[in-house]
Amino acid sequence: YRDVNINLEGRDVQMADVQTTQVIKDTHMTLTPVNPEGQQQSSSVSFRFVSNMLNLKPDTSIDSIFESTPRINEVVKVAVRLQSDRLRDEAQAENEEFLNKFNENIQKIIKEQVKVQVSKILQKIKKTVNEQLEAEVLTRSSNSSKTS
Repeated sequence: YRDVNINLEGRDVQMADVQTTQVIKDTHMTLTPVNPEGQQQSSSVSFRFVSNMLNLKPDTSIDSIFESTPRINEVVKVAVRLQSDRLRDEAQAENEEFLNKFNENIQKIIKEQVKVQVSKILQKIKKTVNEQLEAEVLTRSSNSSKTS
């Protein structure tokens, strides 16, 4: 602080305990940097501004954010877990519904295919039975005419 002269415009201020001093009235002071080799400049700065910058008050809202971070993390974890459980349950229910419908459709297809195949087989059976009966009738008829 050797290179700065502080002029409080004629006021004598006690700076012994700066951190506990409360300034009610806004006082202006002039800071004059001492530069023996060059031109001197002067700046006017609000004493209240300087005092507030030097004596920062703890910001309890920021402290509370840091204190609540673990609680927020836990709440977020619980919310994510609940959402994941709900989504998993919904997906399982949809999957089960899909599998049930798929099973029903497969059973319908199988029944239809069985009906089609059975009707084809029955037609072949009828044809074969009729041919055999006709052959038997012809054979008997032929045998009976020979014996008579």
